[in-house]
Amino acid sequence: MVGSCLAAGAFYLLVYYAATVFYGPKGFGGPAFANLGGGDAWGGLVKTAIGGVAIISSLAIWSSQGAAVNASFNPSSRILFALSRARLLPEPLGRTHRAHQTPTVAILCLGGFTLVLAIVLEKVTGSPLDAFALLGTILTLCLILVYMGTCASCVAYYLRRGLLPAQTPERVQPAAAPSPPWSAS
Repeated sequence: MVGSCLAAGAFYLLVYYAATVFYGPKGFGGPAFANLGGGDAWGGLVKTAIGGVAIISSLAIWSSQGAAVNASFNPSSRILFALSRARLLPEPLGRTHRAHQTPTVAILCLGGFTLVLAIVLEKVTGSPLDAFALLGTILTLCLILVYMGTCASCVAYYLRRGLLPAQTPERVQPAAAPSPPWSAS
C-alpha cells in the first residue's frame, strides 16, 4: 500500500512538473490550461506531451476520482444512517444491505441528491467550474460553522463540569466566539 501511494505521488509530481514546464509558471492554471483538451486539461496535456501513454494518466485520474467519491460518500451515508436509527430522519434511510451491511438506501439517496445538485448548480451558474467553486465555498462555510460549534460545545462542556477556571475568560472567549482579537480584554 505504501508503494502504491509513493508511486501515485511520484506520478502526480511528474505531471505537475510537466504542466509547469509546458505552460510556464504564469500560464499554468490559466484559461489556456483550462481549455486544453476541450475542458479536460490534464488529459489534453498528457496527450500533447506523451501521446499514446495518455491512458495511464486517465486511469490514474479516474482512480483518484473514484477514491474521492468513496471517501465523501462513506461518512455522509453513515451520518444519514445513524440519524435514521436515532429516529431523526425517515426510517428507510436506516436500512442496510443483507450481505454487506451497508446503508444502501442512504447511499442511493445521497447519490441521487448529489447528481441532481450537480446538474442544477451547473445550470444555475452556467459552467461546471463555477458550480464547483460555489459548492466548495458553501461547504467550506458550513464546515467553519461546524468547527465553531464544536469549539463552543467543548468550552461549555468543560465549564459545566467545573474543569475550566472561571477567572480565565480571555482564554475562553476567543475559542468560543469568532470575534476579533482586539475585542478581548
